[in-house]
Amino acid sequence: MSSSIDGIVQALKINDEGSESVTGGEDLPTTKNNDDSGEENLLTLKSNDGDEFTVKESIAIQSVMIKNMVEDGCSSGTIPVNNLDGKILALVVEYMNNQGDPMVSKKDKEKFISEFIKREDEILFGLLLAAHYLEIKEMISLFSQTIADKIKEMRVVECRKYFDIENDFTPEEEDAIRKEDEWAHIID
Repeated sequence: MSSSIDGIVQALKINDEGSESVTGGEDLPTTKNNDDSGEENLLTLKSNDGDEFTVKESIAIQSVMIKNMVEDGCSSGTIPVNNLDGKILALVVEYMNNQGDPMVSKKDKEKFISEFIKREDEILFGLLLAAHYLEIKEMISLFSQTIADKIKEMRVVECRKYFDIENDFTPEEEDAIRKEDEWAHIID
């Protein structure tokens, strides 16, 4: 799995000359430069490990955090995304490019989503945290639901293991809770 993420990072990274960019479809609605040249504004997002990704502003503003920075005039140059590493930011950019591109059909977007969520748990949690940090509502919903679907049939012990939660109840306390809320522990 890691090699596929590394491949995505390499495909999306800006090379030393800055000639590669991460963009959606070529015919996106544009946010004009201040000089009215007709070109869309590009934003550079920089991860905490130094990876940089150039994204069309119209794509990047799916993030409420980035949208607010653009509206407040704080988006010139590079936008540091300090809470995300390059691998996770690459996946976020891939998601935003697909979902923000009006040239991608609804069917293709749904197909993309169904494949995109097939990730290792560590990556799913990273993407959910990234979505919260960047305030991408659709992504928050997507990964919250994906994780909820994974745990909905799990027993308490399995959920603790899945989320790496240590059981801090004594056996006596557990028995008391089971007796108090007997209805909730039928399948436990």
